[in-house]
Amino acid sequence: MKHFITFLIVALAVMVILPSAPYAFNNRLGISFMGGSGEFKEPSMKADTDMGMFGANYTRYFNSLETTDSPYGMREFLQHPSYLTLGIESMAFEMDVQGSNVSMEMTEGTFSVEGMYYLAGGTGIGASLSSLSGEMELKSPMGVYKEDTTEATLTLDVEHYVTDTISAGASLSTTAGEVEDNFGGKEEYDEQTISFGASALINNFFWISGSLGAGTLEVDQGSEFDTSAFELEVGAFPMQKLGIILGVEVEKMEGTDYESTETSTRLSADYSISEKVNIRGSLMKMKEEVTDAGTDEDMELSSLQIAVGVLF
Repeated sequence: MKHFITFLIVALAVMVILPSAPYAFNNRLGISFMGGSGEFKEPSMKADTDMGMFGANYTRYFNSLETTDSPYGMREFLQHPSYLTLGIESMAFEMDVQGSNVSMEMTEGTFSVEGMYYLAGGTGIGASLSSLSGEMELKSPMGVYKEDTTEATLTLDVEHYVTDTISAGASLSTTAGEVEDNFGGKEEYDEQTISFGASALINNFFWISGSLGAGTLEVDQGSEFDTSAFELEVGAFPMQKLGIILGVEVEKMEGTDYESTETSTRLSADYSISEKVNIRGSLMKMKEEVTDAGTDEDMELSSLQIAVGVLF
């Protein structure tokens, strides 16, 4: 992984320096880093948490992405070229219980491929496939407990541009996963969700985008949970090279004697150094509240993400 990160950083630096065809691009390479910390609480304990994340992706545009008088950050939305994206993501999470020698470590790796093909009338048909593998290790005076998770998600998308600056769409997603522990236990789960959304850029200045989703999660053909999600983004582009975006996302899951609500807020500043180099800084805060068989749990996490993208 270290060699891959070094290669990406060198590649980004080379592409910034080398000349390219002005104002028209068919490729994009992006990397992102995130770090954060927070606290987990339940009635009998408190724990400190830390997390880190690295991501990288490559996009091939099958129609050239061009620079016009519109905001740089909205080029993909306004021109909607057909594309194919490959991505990887690695996440590490640690939790240490205050006043004890109990700790938990979790790592996850995800590989994804996503594509969208736009017809002449402005309708896009796309799909994405992601594969996740994770490991969790809980250490306590009683011993070590481990879990291995594998998960695959397939999503089908349809999007249509009502006008040049307004789009609406729907997506259908199915997930299959399995969790296996070091004592021989195994649990399988399946989830299906459907969501609807719309986005608009008004007068090349004001941005608004939102979506609503609902679904079901079934564990081992037994326990069933209802899921729902709401996402809203609002922003403005006071300069062609600068965008400020505020995002809110709420996810809920409900079942017998179980309820969880996860709320995430994000404030981002998106700045284009040039026609081909973009950097985004995001401050994020996440809060999760869980009630499980009458026991309340809360977790809060604050993080900072830096993402860099280069067109060539």
